[in-house]
Amino acid sequence: MHESGLIRNLMKQVESLAKENNAQCVSKVVVRVGALTPYSNESVISHFEEAKTGSVASEASIEVIRDSEILSPTAQDLVIDSIEVEGAPP
Repeated sequence: MHESGLIRNLMKQVESLAKENNAQCVSKVVVRVGALTPYSNESVISHFEEAKTGSVASEASIEVIRDSEILSPTAQDLVIDSIEVEGAPP
C-alpha cells in the first residue's frame, strides 16, 4: 500500500525532528492530510500505529487533520503539522 511508504517517510521526519530538539520521546504527532489525497483518517492512524513500534514515537498519539482546501500547495500530501516532545531541554 502506498500509505505504508508515506508513513515510513513521516516516521523518518518525526525521528529527525525529535533528534533536532534533543527529545527523548515524541508524545504526539499531528498530521495534515491534503484534500486530494485518497487516504482515510483511519488508514493513516492504522499505519502510524504499526510504524511507531520501536521508534522514538512508540508511545505517541496521532491526530489527523483533514484539509478541505483543494487549491492548497499540499492538497496531495500528508504533512506533519506539529509534534509534541518530552525530555527536550528547556
